Amino acid sequence: MQERALKTRGRILRTSKRLFAGYGFHGTSVDRIAAEAKANKQRIYEYFSSKRGLFEACLKSSYEDAGREEEIMLGKIGGDCAGM
Repeated sequence: MQERALKTRGRILRTSKRLFAGYGFHGTSVDRIAAEAKANKQRIYEYFSSKRGLFEACLKSSYEDAGREEEIMLGKIGGDCAGM
């Protein structure tokens, strides 16, 4: 994927995460995501297949972010949280 496409995909994903978190799945439209991400709907469907596919990508990304944060925190405490 080209750099421009990666940036667009990332912008769509970040915007979607914010909107889904604020308005839920049913309260967020692909039209609104496209408008706020400054991307066209065709690009959203090309990258994520559907609104549900985009939602699932948002969940996966959020879990990956949480996992990275956990790794950082475990590294700071030496990987042992039994004494906490």
